[in-house]
Amino acid sequence: MAQAWLCAILAGALILAPQEAPRAVMVAATPAVIWAGFVLPSVAATLVLRRTPLSSALADALLWLGASLVQALVLEAIGLVPPG
Repeated sequence: MAQAWLCAILAGALILAPQEAPRAVMVAATPAVIWAGFVLPSVAATLVLRRTPLSSALADALLWLGASLVQALVLEAIGLVPPG
């Protein structure tokens, strides 16, 4: 469920991206910013409460970053464009 919400937020952010920005930059930067602002704090808080080892927490956080980047690439590949 979280992946679906993340993809919806990412799609919205890519649609609202500035037209002057190169698409490759937006496809790489947008998921990283969303990950750093929304996903990383949530994952960090959850894993601290579970007392997860640092290596496992890092792997989990990087998994979410990778998933965000893959979703952005898929959205770009299927031709996500702003409505117009």
